[in-house]
Amino acid sequence: MDWAANLEEVDIINLSLGEIEESPATDLLEKMANAAVQLGKLVVSSSGNSGRNGKNTFEPFTIGSPGSAVEAISISAIDFSKNLASQSSEGPTMGWEVKPDFVAPGVNIVAAKIYSNYNNCISNACYESISGTSFAAPIFSGALAVVYSALLDNELPNNPGIIKGVAHMSSTSLGLPWYQEGSGLVNVTRILSTLINGS
Repeated sequence: MDWAANLEEVDIINLSLGEIEESPATDLLEKMANAAVQLGKLVVSSSGNSGRNGKNTFEPFTIGSPGSAVEAISISAIDFSKNLASQSSEGPTMGWEVKPDFVAPGVNIVAAKIYSNYNNCISNACYESISGTSFAAPIFSGALAVVYSALLDNELPNNPGIIKGVAHMSSTSLGLPWYQEGSGLVNVTRILSTLINGS
């Protein structure tokens, strides 16, 4: 994170990882995530997979670090029917921050399989269907990469705080409590309309 935060060409740092959150005053990953945002980077992290029963059971304080950092964007997982994934962690954080920030698809995501000999891949043998917030976070990061690209094309500033704020204002709620969905599903069209057209 420290290395990426100091690279000029890096705009978004995606972290599909996490650990149990420590005290906000002592959590090293949270401190590093907050520092990276102060350097102008958007830090997106998976919320964690410490949930058990999806929307049916309230499981607070399970957001993992560094997604629990105040400045980071924490992403929980939904399936393609927009239901909360059973394993998605729930807020608030140990520091009573409102998390997660958003949800993104993270159930049955087709990804490359760890394979010993790729020369022997036949058809779909090199891919597998995987679930978790680690797969939701990069999908959200990809959506924000589209936003960054459009801002650069239009020679507009790409302040991470403004982008995060507009993303919150323009997202679509799925009707879940804030501690499960945050602001809901990101809406790239609305973000760009607000940042580029001012509407």
